[in-house]
Amino acid sequence: MLKLMTLELKKKKSNPMIKLALNWLLVTGLCLGMVILIYNTDDLLSVLPSPGLSESMIQDTLQFQSFVGIKTISDAIIALAFIIYAGVNYGRFVVNDFASSRMELMYTYPVSRVKIMYAKIGVAAIVTCVSMILTKGVIYGFLAITVPSAHFTLINVLEIFTSAIAVTFMGQIAMAVGIWRKSVITTVVTAFLLAVFTQGNIGSVALYDFPIIPYIFAVIGVIVSYLFVARQKHYEFFN
Repeated sequence: MLKLMTLELKKKKSNPMIKLALNWLLVTGLCLGMVILIYNTDDLLSVLPSPGLSESMIQDTLQFQSFVGIKTISDAIIALAFIIYAGVNYGRFVVNDFASSRMELMYTYPVSRVKIMYAKIGVAAIVTCVSMILTKGVIYGFLAITVPSAHFTLINVLEIFTSAIAVTFMGQIAMAVGIWRKSVITTVVTAFLLAVFTQGNIGSVALYDFPIIPYIFAVIGVIVSYLFVARQKHYEFFN
């Protein structure tokens, strides 16, 4: 299995590690930039005129100056970014081969179809999960340094890993839709819709305040992925 995953990375013409590192830096930079912008909102409001903002709106904005508030919005930003990033990875490593009919050739190799699929999914999942863990580490490090009331517990540390795993499996829903449509673009668009739904608002209710929601979608992603891989033993999808 490890050999198949290594070969999957080596299939890319350019150095895959450099490209993955650059992608991670881009996503992390965007997340960190948004967190810094939101955290410094009070400075902007103090120097900029805001005749259109009511007192309650200003107070709602300034709530992110507390550690709990800025951590909550940081987690939502990271989850939003990495659900989309997961879609990009599954699209690149898995769906792209279906869209280009390359899987027809790969399935002629004297290797188990299930192993081929698990190798491809595994590469995308590991890249997504490790990248999100590292990004959360960077963001939490920034909060620990800059937010006076910052205090991280063991539960917060565990959440770094559990949330990364949940987002990784959630992305497999987008992967399944992309394979069904044989389209990388569909994969990314589905991931974007998942991100907006799970990290957005419904009316006055902020869905990111309910941490159980991503885990529900993660379970759905695992089930969908398992069923899809299991069917590879018996069905041809590419004729």
